[in-house]
Amino acid sequence: MEHQIHSMYNRLAGKKVIPCTSQQMAVLYENSDQRIVSQENVGDFWISTVFLPTPHGLNHDQHFETMVFDRDPDSPDGDVYQERYSTWDEAAAGHKRAVERCKKGEFDG
Repeated sequence: MEHQIHSMYNRLAGKKVIPCTSQQMAVLYENSDQRIVSQENVGDFWISTVFLPTPHGLNHDQHFETMVFDRDPDSPDGDVYQERYSTWDEAAAGHKRAVERCKKGEFDG
């Protein structure tokens, strides 16, 4: 089994997560488009899947996140769904699943 080094900060090299310094991470945030896997609106919902430069999860191996937000101003909740992933490809697939769930009406606003 390959030993993984966990860094406090990460950046993307293409679609691959690599360790970086805090200065390199700051550059990533200056160009936030580099962090976006996918974003779109479905009805009253906004679905956003992005790269997280600081690792999450018990094993610090979750680097991407999908969130679904209810854009209806009368809704008491802002975010209605959240899921995290380890890789870009998992995040892209998770984003598609969240979009399909919105289209099927599985999220209550």
